[in-house]
Amino acid sequence: MVEIAKKKFSKYKFFTWDLEDRFPENKKYDVIVCKLVLMFVDDIQNVAKEFKKILNPKGVAVISVVHPIYWHKNYLLNSYKIESRPEFEVMDEGYYSKGKRIDKFIGGNKDLKMGFIHRTLSDYINPFIEAGLLLTLLDEPKVNEIFLESNPRFLDRLNIPMRLNFRVQNLSSF
Repeated sequence: MVEIAKKKFSKYKFFTWDLEDRFPENKKYDVIVCKLVLMFVDDIQNVAKEFKKILNPKGVAVISVVHPIYWHKNYLLNSYKIESRPEFEVMDEGYYSKGKRIDKFIGGNKDLKMGFIHRTLSDYINPFIEAGLLLTLLDEPKVNEIFLESNPRFLDRLNIPMRLNFRVQNLSSF
């Protein structure tokens, strides 16, 4: 994604960094894009505080995660024996199984296993508000019909949000 962005918007600077490494010091940014990363990060409170520090006044962070209800749907299917998915047995408190690690194969690839950390909606958003960032957008998009035409295996996700997207803005601009 970064390589495509660099080509399309060459006058802007794009880069990546590991959210669990040290954050850039003495630099400020207009926009931070954090796509499908926070589910893997242990300390979201620290990420939120660091975003606050490195955002310019009026700077925004655009964040996307797998929607918490998506994990809950899988937990329910497993609980009611509709689908056998042992990776969701750890969610013994259902939706409120905060911090439970869900080890899941990615894209059906048995060699690529990731450990997602389950969080509720408020677990994702509140750390940014508490850090002094203003929630300016919350979006729970539906799966796109065009996407479903070429990926019918996702048809069961038509009526639940797969992504939670939100935007926060640095409050020092107000």
